Amino acid sequence: MVSIPDKDKELLEAEIKKILTRHQTWVKENYKKTNIWEVLKESTRVYDRILNLALPVFGIGLSEQICLVGLGSYGREEICPHSDMDLLVLYQGLGERRIEEFSGRLLGLLWDLKIKVSHSLRTVEECLETGGKDNSVLSSLIDARAVAGNVELFNKLQAGLEKLINLQGREFFKAKLEELNARRRRFGEVIWRLERNLMEGAGGLRDWHLTRWLSMVGFGVKDGEGLARLGLLNKSELIVLKDVIGRLFRLRVALHLLSEEKNDYLRLDLQEALAKELEIEGKSYSEKLDALYFWAFKGSELVVEVLERVITDLKMRYEGRRYEPIPNYSFLAKSEEGIEIIYPWFQNVIVQGKDKGFELFRCQAEAGLNLSPVARAILAKNFSQLKTGLRKGLIELFKLSNKPSVVIKELKRIGELNWVFPELESTFYIGQRDGYHFYTVGFHSIRCLERIEAFEKEPEFGDDPEIDWRILKLAGLIHDLGKAKAEEHTKAGVEIVARVSARLGLSPIETGLLKFLVREHLLLNHYAQKRDFYEPKAVKFLVKKIKDASRLKLLYLLTVADIQAVSDKSWTSWKADLLHRLYHFLLAYLVEKESLSLQMRRRLKELKKRLKKAGLKEERFKELSKLPARYLLGSEPELIVEQMEMIEKKAPGALLIKFKILEKPRLEITIIYEDYPGLFSELSGVFSALNYNILSAEINTINRTALDIFVVEDLVAERSE
Repeated sequence: MVSIPDKDKELLEAEIKKILTRHQTWVKENYKKTNIWEVLKESTRVYDRILNLALPVFGIGLSEQICLVGLGSYGREEICPHSDMDLLVLYQGLGERRIEEFSGRLLGLLWDLKIKVSHSLRTVEECLETGGKDNSVLSSLIDARAVAGNVELFNKLQAGLEKLINLQGREFFKAKLEELNARRRRFGEVIWRLERNLMEGAGGLRDWHLTRWLSMVGFGVKDGEGLARLGLLNKSELIVLKDVIGRLFRLRVALHLLSEEKNDYLRLDLQEALAKELEIEGKSYSEKLDALYFWAFKGSELVVEVLERVITDLKMRYEGRRYEPIPNYSFLAKSEEGIEIIYPWFQNVIVQGKDKGFELFRCQAEAGLNLSPVARAILAKNFSQLKTGLRKGLIELFKLSNKPSVVIKELKRIGELNWVFPELESTFYIGQRDGYHFYTVGFHSIRCLERIEAFEKEPEFGDDPEIDWRILKLAGLIHDLGKAKAEEHTKAGVEIVARVSARLGLSPIETGLLKFLVREHLLLNHYAQKRDFYEPKAVKFLVKKIKDASRLKLLYLLTVADIQAVSDKSWTSWKADLLHRLYHFLLAYLVEKESLSLQMRRRLKELKKRLKKAGLKEERFKELSKLPARYLLGSEPELIVEQMEMIEKKAPGALLIKFKILEKPRLEITIIYEDYPGLFSELSGVFSALNYNILSAEINTINRTALDIFVVEDLVAERSE
């Protein structure tokens, strides 16, 4: 290879630095107001210009044997400030040493300029061979775009690629579905995450890329206009789709600039700065960050919907489709995608009246199935003829064994939730930025409803006549909707109950019960985790507040569902045990009329027998009987006997410690030692020094011996999760 004068390389590098500096300044000044597609293309053109300047310098005499090809986001002309340059060096008639010398010099320049590059060196034949074996390579080749050098080489690649696509269609489709499922498992199937991944998350840019790849392989089209021509999009949806993809890219550009690195996560610590940077002002939302969610999330359901339509169409082509009839619903059938609508018969049903059309929603709630993409499109088209009947019969969907959550989610997806539940619709864009909640209020409410639906199958509760499942399910859906107001959310929630109850035609008794559940949905969790609920004043307060066993059961199930709906990790055995103890303690009080003193007498009688059987001294029981109800009723009898044995066997001055592993990163630590003033403070200091957060502490003294039980959380392990 011809040597390159140092002066030429220096001049080239200096020129490229000027280009990059000017462009970076231009992006920062213009990305908020300029058409985002022009911003992305301009960033792509800068990379193009760099390569076109570099090729003549580093590839002297090689221009006919090399074509520099953009892949990935570079090929799609979607370059953001810190996007990688995904580069294919396509070549012919060059030995391995010469092509590696060229690529080494070119890549060295790009790396010196702080441009992140992923690259490959291949001939046309190698590209096609690798693409035939690796579907991720085939995806990148679909996005390929010639940048510099011999375009004929690229055209040869494109011709071979077209033939390969025709051969690989079915296998490519299958592989991409597997990739989609893996991505959903990793990044979630839900749009409404507070820290959403703009690229890989549901409704994000990767979903749109997958739609394009599948459309190219399956239909020979690679944009929204092509999908519209195929009937997979209508004109209004095409406008919405372009808008939401554009907003996602504008947000991605802002994230890159604020993070000063490639970053696709809408991180909580960046959201305030993002809202300020993008000058987002909420007309309908009091908080700027909620306005940011609205701006970032609105329309993302359509990205998922279009992908599902394409997948459904291709499944029909490659695999066919089998239908199963649904008993009692002649105009409906069931397929792998969900409930299908037999359109001519459905039209006849609509003609028969609004109440008859309601059968679609009744069937969906009974079966607990989503509509297929085709059926969803039919529903959206005909919803105006069904909406009055739906509002009239909505409460019926909440009865025992029904799953109203699937209907609610369907209405959200077709943009009609506002018609039946306007209070819920707005909360899909309300955040709960407390470091605890994982989803927006609206989706948290849906998850809570889904958890309650699952409780119906549990033997302890499913057939209990004291549980009003309609009211409980409504409470799950409504309990947090007051967070859309600036005032205290339980108070605002009670006001929402009044409106919803009137709309659904609930009786005064049902309305009162629903108000109680919404107003007090934090009560049991508060007492379980932060109060000594065995303390007589606490018992008296809770019994007076809850009144009867039926209300207790409803409140307990709502509390459990609410905690479980926060995230996949929010429900722990420690929380479950605390709530379970409180629930059964109060249930015994309300049902069996077992007062605290009566339960204490029964427990002490049982413990006396167990201690005697274990061979412990009589004085040990006398000491034990002086301990508080929190310990005696809150601990299992077997554990109490074990701890008494430890105390009796302990040598003077000995320190006994027992560890019980709860869910990672939590531990229960029992410490037995001679008691003295300040012992608890010292132990707390030790836990703090070891980066343990104390979740609960139980302090008891038996004949000058401390029996302290701590539940702690390893903060280092928690952060590393």
